[in-house]
Amino acid sequence: MLAFFLLVYKGRDPIDFYVSTIAGLCALSLVLFPTDNISQKYLEECPKCNVTILNDFPFRTLFHYIMSAGFLICLAFISIFIFTKSNLPSKLRTKQKRIRNRFFRSCGFIMLFAILVVFPGSQFINEDFYTKYDITFWMETIAVVAFGISWIIKGEMILKDKLPK
Repeated sequence: MLAFFLLVYKGRDPIDFYVSTIAGLCALSLVLFPTDNISQKYLEECPKCNVTILNDFPFRTLFHYIMSAGFLICLAFISIFIFTKSNLPSKLRTKQKRIRNRFFRSCGFIMLFAILVVFPGSQFINEDFYTKYDITFWMETIAVVAFGISWIIKGEMILKDKLPK
């Protein structure tokens, strides 16, 4: 759903559309090119749960990781650079907008940190620890939740600008 949402999002400026479209295409690619076949892992435990069995294919895994990085980098870019845009000079922005911008940047940097833990971090973190605690899953989850928080704030569900009296 997130892939399709990002694909149809227009935004205010062309850059909004381009970055969200790239993020949407990357997200759709993640679904179409999974890393491995989870059904092989649970084949013996629940044979009725298996829908399909995918053969091991290294290119699919590599492509999945590349698209995952592209997806998360686009989300971080949206949060840090697009959500913080304003048509007012910084001195004329409301207090709520300045606070929202801090949240956007914080969420964006959380996403970038998660990417660093997953990709280069997987080379430096003990492999047993990395696998046992599903570090990739948790970092991807943290990144997507950070973007969700950023999006909710962007929609001004919280920290909405106060109307002048």
